[in-house]
Amino acid sequence: MNLKLISVIIVGILAIDLMQYLSYQDDYAKMNQLDKEISRDKQNLTTFDNLIKKEKSEIETMKAQIDTMSPTQYNKNVDPYNALVDKYKLNVSNYNAQTDIVNKKVNEYNELAGVSRWYLIPIPLPHHR
Repeated sequence: MNLKLISVIIVGILAIDLMQYLSYQDDYAKMNQLDKEISRDKQNLTTFDNLIKKEKSEIETMKAQIDTMSPTQYNKNVDPYNALVDKYKLNVSNYNAQTDIVNKKVNEYNELAGVSRWYLIPIPLPHHR
């Protein structure tokens, strides 16, 4: 084989490797975006979880107080108690919906991370992952 043919083959392989590298960059960018969103969403879920725990504690305290009240006092306090329970149930439902969204993002990230990426000739190219 002559030097010109070898040079053309090497340049062709390098061009293919570069195209593969560039095609993977969208996946890496999406993974970076998902990583940031997941971190932010987890922080929001932690804050939401603390709110739900606080509301649950308030409900339990109010329930214990209501159980010891006279019928007149009970009737005055049952509506605020029911309103708090309704608010708690709504927050739990919203928390569960947000958890589902985070889980979908995690699954998408894992799918992208699990994709096999190979090159014709392994050339150390910087990946942002």
